Amino acid sequence: MSINDVITMLSEYKVCKARCLYLEGKIQELELLIEKKKSSIIDDEVSITSVLSDMPRGTDISSPVEKLAIKVADGYLSTDVVELQREQQKLTEELEKGKTITVYVEAWICGLASKERCVIEKFYFEKLTWREIQNYLHQKYGDYLSKSTLRRIKSDALDKILTIIA
Repeated sequence: MSINDVITMLSEYKVCKARCLYLEGKIQELELLIEKKKSSIIDDEVSITSVLSDMPRGTDISSPVEKLAIKVADGYLSTDVVELQREQQKLTEELEKGKTITVYVEAWICGLASKERCVIEKFYFEKLTWREIQNYLHQKYGDYLSKSTLRRIKSDALDKILTIIA
């Protein structure tokens, strides 16, 4: 993993984390909808099937009731359910990629000293300017750090992250 990959992941962390939370909710919503649709398959099929009779009419399976029972027993899913499952699978794959990024970034942040962590979080996550970061660190630690010092701290933090990755 290169320094550019690390910077990209740091820059996209907050959006990625928020997207993961949204995807988790959307996937749960789809799961509930799929279960609801699965439980109503028989009702839906019966409503569009012609006259259902419980009397067999021959040696083969020609009765709509029997056909429907066999389809459901074999795991029949309507096209709506299949489409919802595809969408759920796609969102689950996106969620896994997003979670990977968030886990990496959170692990990297844990390995940094507190000032390094502050500089990285404020610069990449909150997109603050150097002056805003200076003011924040002055309020938090009582130290006034120059822009060049902040850049050095950021550079050292990125070097530590690359060491963690290697």
